[in-house]
Amino acid sequence: MLRPNDQLNMHIQCIVAVLLILCLPLVYGNERVGNEGQEIEKSIQLNITSQLGDNAVYVDGDVVSYFVSTSLDAYLVLIYRDASQNIVQLLPNLHDPRSFFKAGDFIEIPGMHASFVFQVSKPFGSEQVYMFASDQPFPSLRGERLKNGLLLLEHRSTDLILSIMREHGKNGSRFYGEAKTSITTAERLF
Repeated sequence: MLRPNDQLNMHIQCIVAVLLILCLPLVYGNERVGNEGQEIEKSIQLNITSQLGDNAVYVDGDVVSYFVSTSLDAYLVLIYRDASQNIVQLLPNLHDPRSFFKAGDFIEIPGMHASFVFQVSKPFGSEQVYMFASDQPFPSLRGERLKNGLLLLEHRSTDLILSIMREHGKNGSRFYGEAKTSITTAERLF
């Protein structure tokens, strides 16, 4: 349960994250995942960051939110890889099946009414969220449906997921983009 001061701090962090996206779109959350020389006809510019920015450190008990936006109307898929190397599809999901979003919309993941939260707990380490965008719907990925509506992917390899998405971008789309953001989770020391 968040205390009132924690809620205020979280709202301030959310506002800071939105400002980061608006003011520094090429600095935070735009690490290109693609291979050099692998250009699509036209790319979609993506912004993805956590409320504290890229490469932020979160400690046990912290709640993490991500913010995403695109430069063009696009179909989106968000994939999360935790410190244990589990790979989960965040968007679309059972409770939020939307996959098409308008350019410039800022989407908070998880949203206010989401069926899940990112609360830091063991195991700790490096975690990533990958964002894929296309002018065409993405193929459905296979996996196990979790109680919270998310999809635990059967493919346990980030490289395999990347190749599936890139193949779609290369052969099934005129416009394509991908980005990722990383955070580190750690034990609380006090």
